[in-house]
Amino acid sequence: EMPYLVKPSDGEVLKLGPPVSGEIRIAMDPHQRADSPCVMGTYTIPSRGSSAWHRFLHWGMVLVVHKGQGRATVEGETMTVVPGVTVVVPAGAWYELKNTGTGVLQMTWIALAPGIERFFRELASVGAAADATAIEAVMARHGVEYRAKHERPAQPEGSAARLQHRRHRRGGRGRQAGGR
Repeated sequence: EMPYLVKPSDGEVLKLGPPVSGEIRIAMDPHQRADSPCVMGTYTIPSRGSSAWHRFLHWGMVLVVHKGQGRATVEGETMTVVPGVTVVVPAGAWYELKNTGTGVLQMTWIALAPGIERFFRELASVGAAADATAIEAVMARHGVEYRAKHERPAQPEGSAARLQHRRHRRGGRGRQAGGR
């Protein structure tokens, strides 16, 4: 059983290979602690690495940046992320995280429902040398979709209209990623 107080070094470390770069640490897992309402950990993206365009059909995410600098794009809205920035990603939203700094980009992630930890474990188990078909099969089993680095997902219907409406209503540029 997991402790109530979790140290930064606690948890299970998973190395991710292409199309995703970096390392996932699962620090809180409801299968290890039955009273845990969510799954939580850290995600570290190496310099010039990225998460690739993807979306989780079953899980919303909250990401809190605590080291480095990068760029987050959620449903067509982009902003620079630095320590202290929170990015909210609803279930089904397309998003990408890119490390634009010279060091690592590190954030705490919280999945708002259990199950994502099984996806991360299976993705890490196929290894960096896995072919695209094997990776796509893992993603399909867990309700995850991704696009190749050069293939940006289409902007969702109404997204531009919502942004334009917010700009008009607020008299400015509108909110960027992470806000409602």
